[in-house]
Amino acid sequence: MAALELIENLTERAWAEIEDKIMYALKTFIEELLEEELTQRLGADRYERTEERMGYRGGHYRRGLTTRFGHIGDLRMPRPAQGPAPFTLFERYERRRWDVDAGIGRLFLLGVSTRKIKGVVKDITGIPVSGKTVSRITACLEEEP
Repeated sequence: MAALELIENLTERAWAEIEDKIMYALKTFIEELLEEELTQRLGADRYERTEERMGYRGGHYRRGLTTRFGHIGDLRMPRPAQGPAPFTLFERYERRRWDVDAGIGRLFLLGVSTRKIKGVVKDITGIPVSGKTVSRITACLEEEP
């Protein structure tokens, strides 16, 4: 019996480590895409002096993003010095990807209760949603053709 518990614990730890590595790789990949997009927009890389430069970098700020793979906390968002600039990867104030919202809306439209949806979303993404968020998401879905 103790051997089975040991195997289960090792398996859980292994999957937790795999999940951590995947989330780290996803976070790194998103940050690299954001940096590359800002480089293209400004016309120059960090510390690069060119005639084509159209602006300067203004450091970074931190924010979170919930994806279908889980929540990415502490995402480093590059900032241009001239003011906010939208990125093509996601909207400026988007904290949850549209596919997560679409999944929440589908569950609600299938008749799953708000309370159960909150639990499912927390299990999948690690971040709970409120009943108000579920209502707001479904209202947006009803407006679409």
